[in-house]
Amino acid sequence: MRRKSGELNIFSMSALDLFASALGAFILITLILMPYYKKEVLSETPTTCPVCPTFTCGEMCPMPTIPEPTVCPEVVPIPTPVCEPTPTTELVDNLMVYNMRWNVSGDIDLHVYTPDGHFSYENPTLPGAPGEMTLDNIDGGDNSLEIWMSYSPTPGDYKICHKNLASNTITVAGVLNKPSGPVAVAPQPVRPDAMVCALRFRIDSDYTFTQLN
Repeated sequence: MRRKSGELNIFSMSALDLFASALGAFILITLILMPYYKKEVLSETPTTCPVCPTFTCGEMCPMPTIPEPTVCPEVVPIPTPVCEPTPTTELVDNLMVYNMRWNVSGDIDLHVYTPDGHFSYENPTLPGAPGEMTLDNIDGGDNSLEIWMSYSPTPGDYKICHKNLASNTITVAGVLNKPSGPVAVAPQPVRPDAMVCALRFRIDSDYTFTQLN
């Protein structure tokens, strides 16, 4: 009796031949159709237009947009405000103060001759007249002073004099202070019992000061 083979054969030789033939036919058909498949795929891929990158070849590129020229608005000139001139007030010589100075012991008297009269240590004020002697020094010494002042002086000619009542010669100086600037009187020696008129000037009706020779 013949013994059965122990090998497990799923397919017979004829079935294997059939599968091999079918596989060969499939490979052959695939190789024949391969060039046509690539050509169709390439034709479906859009080609970028070299002129208009955002459009495909064959389409019409749009015309470039030309910006309209910018029209500047008309400049409207701003009117410049015209400032009114600031009124100025000119100081006038309506206040005068004369300081007589000397620096040694001895009595020097200040005398001021005005259109209203004669001011001195004996007449420090005049009735109804502007001005007065505000300081009288009879002893002298360092920085000795005698002062005459007048507010709104009467127009006319003025004369300021220094009189030496001491027994020795004394050098005397002075300064007339007024709004338009001081007038200095240079130091001058005054002999005993002598009077030196150091300053002459005129005051006009508008209080203008004019120094006289």
